[in-house]
Amino acid sequence: MNEPYLTIQDVAARWKISVPTVRRMIARGEVSSVHIGRAVRIERGELARFERNQRQVDQDLIRAQESSLARMWDNADDEIWNDA
Repeated sequence: MNEPYLTIQDVAARWKISVPTVRRMIARGEVSSVHIGRAVRIERGELARFERNQRQVDQDLIRAQESSLARMWDNADDEIWNDA
């Protein structure tokens, strides 16, 4: 079944994290949710948005780390790399 909304438990199972972690993510505003009475639901589109953004954040972090490491690796004054 392709329901438009998922429960917190569904999201936790999908991401292989705990239910309290999903609740904290919602509380921090990282993931948007819909309240239907006392039930909390998350739209499938919101999951796709979050996952897409996380991939971008991960890629940006990797680029930043590689950039900062490149300065250390390309240090001509580093005695380890000098044959003198």
